Amino acid sequence: MITLLTDFGTQDSYVGVMKGVILSSCPDTPIIDLSHEIPPQNVDAGSFTWLEACAYFPKTTLHVGVVDPGVGSRRKILALQNKVGLFLAPDNGLLTDVIKQWGCLNLHSVDNSELFLNPVSSTFHGRDIFSPVAAQIASGLPLNRLGPQLNLEDIELLPDVMTSASEESLGWVQGRIRRVDRFGNAISDLQLSPSDSISQIQISSLKLPSLRNLYSEVGPGEPLALIGSSGFLEISVSGGSAAERYQIEVGDPLRVKKGNRADSPDNATPEK
Repeated sequence: MITLLTDFGTQDSYVGVMKGVILSSCPDTPIIDLSHEIPPQNVDAGSFTWLEACAYFPKTTLHVGVVDPGVGSRRKILALQNKVGLFLAPDNGLLTDVIKQWGCLNLHSVDNSELFLNPVSSTFHGRDIFSPVAAQIASGLPLNRLGPQLNLEDIELLPDVMTSASEESLGWVQGRIRRVDRFGNAISDLQLSPSDSISQIQISSLKLPSLRNLYSEVGPGEPLALIGSSGFLEISVSGGSAAERYQIEVGDPLRVKKGNRADSPDNATPEK
């Protein structure tokens, strides 16, 4: 199985052409469109999307990511294997969350030009390099046939991702918003459990005293914090958009205080 993650959108033929190249070599391989709506050239958003999604696929899956503002440059193309699958990505930090969460068992640079389409376009490596290489990997080609082995010190990682969630004094944990979904839910990089004791969540002008389990636990238009389906803390508004109402943007910091609700002076009602 191959998944595709790109910033190509679906208006143009780019995604379809990539699939055509893959299926020309391995016509029986299932291809899953993970997302093609990553904001253009937003490597951080692509990295987080993989973090949210990849654990739900078979461990034999090849995840192909083409969010590649450096296409045509001297940046490397990487093939990585870890405990949740195989990954093919440009060396621009797209693999950061995958490595941070699940580590790295095997890492190679994709240098074997015999695997590429000829000629190679300087603007469409998704078609000419990623797709034919993905087809070969899906057909059983070992990673060591792609190019030399690398160490993690040899590749680019996103520094903000590696350090974004941090412990503060007096029980506070700080993270940041990594994604705003189409419903306006602001999804952070803080992984919490519904059983965690939380006394306050702060972001922008909003302070919330505790976690909720369901959107319906508050009235229409009311804010809440809950653990989303992928295990990350999100800020929401029942029946509305938290991002619009509180002007929350990707990258905004948020803070969570762990402890009993009774420890917080704001445990009665949210400040809006």
